Amino acid sequence: MSKIFCFFIYLSRTNEDSQNQAWDVMGYQLEKENLIKPKKERPLRKGIIETSYESDTTLVNSLAEKGIKVIEDRKLNVFKIKYDVVIVGSGCEGGVAAAVLAMSGQKVVVVEKGHFFVAENYSSLEGPSLNQLYESGGTLDGKCMKLAGSTVGGGSAVN
Repeated sequence: MSKIFCFFIYLSRTNEDSQNQAWDVMGYQLEKENLIKPKKERPLRKGIIETSYESDTTLVNSLAEKGIKVIEDRKLNVFKIKYDVVIVGSGCEGGVAAAVLAMSGQKVVVVEKGHFFVAENYSSLEGPSLNQLYESGGTLDGKCMKLAGSTVGGGSAVN
């Protein structure tokens, strides 16, 4: 186990130029795309509200922009939103269930604890990507790898 952990740390660490000395010795070349791609709107952008970037006021505004009625309950200090179905998790099952239910006319909200990334938003380097895409950075206590996807799309987004 210590061998795996040492090699993982040794081979996934990079300097400020995203390089690792060991890669040259091994003959590993990092893929570099020099193609300039026009910025397109991110998929799902119209339907997503990333609550980690919202305050109470901006959250209510963002929900209203999506046509969602929000009722503030000052006594309980909560906002109430009415939906027909709440799906927890946006992985394979949650995403498909949400799509099928929405197409049948149901008002559906999908709650996802992970962040929303597309390829242009995250590093292709293993070290930084673990923190962005996996639950607990891919390990709970440094003893064992736990590669559970924690992003919009769940494990299917990273496998």
